[in-house]
Amino acid sequence: MTRSAWSGGAGTGVALLVQRDVIHTAKQVASLDLVSGGRVIFGAGTGWSREEMRNHGTEPRTRGRLLNERLAAIKEIWTKDKPASAYR
Repeated sequence: MTRSAWSGGAGTGVALLVQRDVIHTAKQVASLDLVSGGRVIFGAGTGWSREEMRNHGTEPRTRGRLLNERLAAIKEIWTKDKPASAYR
């Protein structure tokens, strides 16, 4: 396949956002989007390994709520000039 025939984008796979720093993740994905010409696909999930979550300081029972909070923070970082509170 030639380079000109490929019309795909760049992607993150599934980022375990409950185990990542939200500000760094927002910056990294925004940078990837910039260099890919706006074709980035960002996938985020909660993960499945309870032991791994605990090792990263995440309580498995609250990971869904935490994921929602972090996704909202990333959206705010990407869309507001001065995000109110992007990270707790």
